[in-house]
Amino acid sequence: MKMLVFVTCVLFAWPLFSYSQTDVSNAESGRYTSSFNPDISLIIGGEYKSRTGEKDTEPFGYEAELFITSNVDPYFKAWATLGFADEGAEVEEAVIQTTSLPYQLQMKAGKFFSDIGRVNSQHFHSWDFANRPLINELLFGAEGLNDAGIQVSWLAPADSYWLTGIEIFQGENEDSFQYIGGSSLPEKSGPRVFAGWLKFAPELEDVNSAVQFGVSFGRGIHQEALDSDADNSFDLWLNGYSWFTGADIVYKYDDGRAYGLGDITVQGEFFMRGQDLFVVNDILYPGLTGADVEDNLNGYYIQASYGFLPRWSAGLRWDQVNGESGATGDIYNIAASVGCRLSEFSLLRFQYETGRYDTGDESENVSGISLQIQVSLGAHGAHKF
Repeated sequence: MKMLVFVTCVLFAWPLFSYSQTDVSNAESGRYTSSFNPDISLIIGGEYKSRTGEKDTEPFGYEAELFITSNVDPYFKAWATLGFADEGAEVEEAVIQTTSLPYQLQMKAGKFFSDIGRVNSQHFHSWDFANRPLINELLFGAEGLNDAGIQVSWLAPADSYWLTGIEIFQGENEDSFQYIGGSSLPEKSGPRVFAGWLKFAPELEDVNSAVQFGVSFGRGIHQEALDSDADNSFDLWLNGYSWFTGADIVYKYDDGRAYGLGDITVQGEFFMRGQDLFVVNDILYPGLTGADVEDNLNGYYIQASYGFLPRWSAGLRWDQVNGESGATGDIYNIAASVGCRLSEFSLLRFQYETGRYDTGDESENVSGISLQIQVSLGAHGAHKF
């Protein structure tokens, strides 16, 4: 809480000290206002997918993102991302970001994707595969760690790239930081989740190559309400904390030839999550009230993609997850993907994957295919490294 108060004070005090440095006149401010013309783009993706053991699942799906961004004035820029899918529509991002803080500092507030790891902050059209890696989806859900909060980052004044940041979130992630509150569980006002990360990219002698390393961590409140006997009513309530640590790496080689021919990308992430909970109330087994419950989960993926023809790329990804609970046991999965970027604004992709899911009681082999088409309407900003 003290850190949140400090960050808030800095945010409000900064314009008082920076105004004389930027010396923005009324005419200058008017120029920003009168020339307000935000960049707008729309990404649309359609998919056909089929997996063994999922005969009742609808095979066709779609996803779309409307992205709006603009510089506001010499102090701020802002953007919003509206997501549309089979399940409905939602505001994925609504962000205000500073542009002129001193000492290489930057702050953003609103609803945004956490910058932990590699994939979490990427939108679906930036992925090299048709879906998220398993460990990312199991830890943070299909939408990733995305919440209302505030982030402060600092870019070190060094020859190499050093970027570090801290994030404070309200705490609404159902998979790792679920909050229920109310009469059955303790109430706790936000913020309820804290995260931090560091990214480092050394200078390489090969100008065509680049590599970046990252580490991250997070901790927050986690609560669960469970239906142990499947009678459509809750009978078990858990309260406590969830935490995670992670490491990631990405290597890129730019061959220099047209349309991505010869380009190589290799990346991987590892995450470990622990949940330290206790039983608040157990209707079926009252004697377990107050008992400790621990659930650990860890996993990684490693993937590589190669531009084997102009506009054509092929990728291979290996996923492995090790869990201790019956719901999430050991999982092994391999995915192969082939994609073609017909232009800067369209993508066709085919993916095949197969794996084994072991919950302890049983083991199941699962395979599936995905066919995707994505198009972009309007210019979209450059993706992160």
